[in-house]
Amino acid sequence: MTRHQINLIRQTLIRLGRDRARLGGWVYARLFALDPSLRALFPGDMEKHGANLSIAIDTVVRALDNLTPLLGSLRDLGARHARYGATPAHFALVEQALLQALGDELGRMFTSEYRAAWATAYRTLADVMMAAADESKAA
Repeated sequence: MTRHQINLIRQTLIRLGRDRARLGGWVYARLFALDPSLRALFPGDMEKHGANLSIAIDTVVRALDNLTPLLGSLRDLGARHARYGATPAHFALVEQALLQALGDELGRMFTSEYRAAWATAYRTLADVMMAAADESKAA
């Protein structure tokens, strides 16, 4: 990721302000609209799942300058997702849901340049998680 892309992503969260705590919930709402069958993979309180995703997004955005300290956690998360049955297609749906949520909430501010920055960041993280998921399945 470039410094410019990182700045765009951080500007997005600044623009969301306090609403960014609700970003995870917005992502899940779009995800389940895209594929309602995925709701079964998230037992329990969706408000809690949404809050956890929002915290994770904030954590990753703060670490975009140096993701190395997060790589172990991302690999662990990818292995857990494999046990839950997550597939590359699911990761693609989450990316779509994230970009839709940001676009819906930010409107015209979420230009193609912002969208591309978020897509790059998401794919960087998803690639680490999917590689760990593949390793977990092979083991």
